[in-house]
Amino acid sequence: MILIGLILLSQPIYGFFQTKKLPCGSIHTSLLMGLDHIGCLNHGCDLYHGKDYAKSSLMKIMVTLYGARKQIDLCMYRFTLSQIAKIFIQSIPRGVKIRIITDKAGPNERIENDQIPRLRHYGIRVREKDNRPGAREDSVRSLMHNKFVIIDEDHCILGSFNWTYAGVMHHDESVISCHEPRVVRKLVSKFNDLWDKLG
Repeated sequence: MILIGLILLSQPIYGFFQTKKLPCGSIHTSLLMGLDHIGCLNHGCDLYHGKDYAKSSLMKIMVTLYGARKQIDLCMYRFTLSQIAKIFIQSIPRGVKIRIITDKAGPNERIENDQIPRLRHYGIRVREKDNRPGAREDSVRSLMHNKFVIIDEDHCILGSFNWTYAGVMHHDESVISCHEPRVVRKLVSKFNDLWDKLG
């Protein structure tokens, strides 16, 4: 019975996406995290190595970020991947402006390898949504659970993927890399609204 319900429900959803097609070539890549499972800890880091490393979804994201020319705006619930933090730090001398919005850890929450303090140390601007009791009145007590990045205001990467070791190595995640202007504009607007509210 449940299966029949799911099949019936899928038909209008499929029809919606069929009738709302985006311009050809707008959405470039869909990436899946956690399916490669080619991780190795023998090189002193927590990421992929071996023959498939260059083809991994994470490597594609890293190459895209490294290609930023002017600006990176990141909205990320958790950020513990030191390799991506290093790309951000290496982008600063090239004049790339970086802004980060994240969710403030709770008083009893310890985030292993949190990269936010490191990035702040290098002068990257960070704003945190504080959901703890006694937080500012305008900070609505809900998680800042977004996971997207905007590169040069013409490209975005979004999906379920937190930039964490677990997100890369253990969880099954879906990520879209997109150049569609309407999608990018909406995310730029969302980011700027959040940035202003947390200022």
